[in-house]
Amino acid sequence: MEPTAVDATALAREYMLDPAVAFLNHGSFGAIARPVFEERIRIQRRYELNPVDALARTSGPALDQARARLGEVLGADGEELAWADNATTGLNLIGHSLVPALTSDDEVLATDLEYGAQHIAWRWLCDRHGVAYREAGISIPGGGAEDVTEELLAQVSARTRLVLISHITSDTALRLPVEGICAELSERGIVSVIDGAHAPGQISLRLRDAPWDYYVGNLHKWFAAPRGAAFIYAGRARQGALDPLVISWGAAHAGASLAARTQWAGTGDPSASLTVPFALDFHARRLRPLAPAARALLAELRAALQDLGLRPCAVNRDPELLMASFLLPDRDVSGRLEALLAADRIEALVKHESPCGPLLRISVAWYVTRADTDRLIAAVASVLDER
Repeated sequence: MEPTAVDATALAREYMLDPAVAFLNHGSFGAIARPVFEERIRIQRRYELNPVDALARTSGPALDQARARLGEVLGADGEELAWADNATTGLNLIGHSLVPALTSDDEVLATDLEYGAQHIAWRWLCDRHGVAYREAGISIPGGGAEDVTEELLAQVSARTRLVLISHITSDTALRLPVEGICAELSERGIVSVIDGAHAPGQISLRLRDAPWDYYVGNLHKWFAAPRGAAFIYAGRARQGALDPLVISWGAAHAGASLAARTQWAGTGDPSASLTVPFALDFHARRLRPLAPAARALLAELRAALQDLGLRPCAVNRDPELLMASFLLPDRDVSGRLEALLAADRIEALVKHESPCGPLLRISVAWYVTRADTDRLIAAVASVLDER
C-alpha cells in the first residue's frame, strides 16, 4: 500500500485544501484541484479581454462543445443535456415543469431518504398545485437491490404519477437500484426523476442506456469540475415537457432543445461549465487511476468503524462507492462526535436527525490518506469510550 499512500499524498498537494484538516467530506461540496481552478481563472481572464465577443458571440458554441464532450463521457448526445448550476436547480426546473400538469387526483412519490432540500421543493410545488406528496419509507439497514426495489414499488399507488428517487442517497450514501425501479415504473406509465447529485464521476454512468425519464447530476463533486457545473438529462422526446426556470432569449424557440432554451438566461459567468472538459480530462488522468486505492482505504475504514460497534447503513459494500454512512447510537453520541471532529479539524458529515436516526457519513476521495482515516477512527473510538 505504500505507493498508494505516496500517490494520495502527492495528489493532495494539487488541491487547495488546508493540509491540517483531515478532509473526509468531499461528498458535501466537493473540492477543486488547483489545475482545474487555474483553468477556470484562465477562461474568466480570457473573457474579460472582450466580454461582448466572449459572451455574445463565442460562449454559445463553446458551451455546445463542452456539452458534447460531457455527453461522450456520460453516454448521451450533447443535445440530450442541458447545463444547470447544481442538482437542486436542475430538479427545480423539472418539478416546476411537471407538477403543474398533475391534478388533485395525482401524487408525487419520493423515498424518505431524499436530500432535504428536494423534499422542501417538491412538497412546496405539490402543495401549491393541489397535488399529493408522499414519502415512501426505505428500511435502513436494508437488504439488496431486489429487496429495495420490492419495498419501494409496493408503496406505489394507483394515484402515483411521478417518482423522485436518488441514485446515491445524500445522507445514507446508499446506491439505490434505480435502473430496475425505473424499468418497472415505465411499464406502469409513471414518470421517473433521478437525483444523481452524487453519482457522476463516482460510479459508472451511461445515461441513454437506462430507463429513467429525467436525470440530474452534479459535476463539482466526483467529476472534479468547479462548483456551478451540473446537468439535466432528458431524451429529446421528453424535453418538450420542460420549461426554463428563467424565460429569456432561448425560450422564444419552443421547438428547440432544452439546452438551447436554457443556455442563455441573461448575463452570467459560464466559466464553470466551460471548464468541464478540462475537469473530465483531469479526472481521467489523475483521479480515476487512484480510485481503486481510495475504495480499498474506504473498505478498511468501514471495517475499523464496524469493529468499534457502528453499523453501516448499507448491508453490502458497493465496490464503486467512495462514500459510506454509519448509524450512531444516539443523539448524545452524534453531538459529542460533531464537537470532537470540529476540535480535531476532521471534516466528516454528522447528521443528528434522519429517518433512521443519527448518522456519520464519510467520503474517501482520491487524496485521502491513511493518516486522515486514522484520525477519524481515533475520534470515533474516543467518543464511544465515553459512553
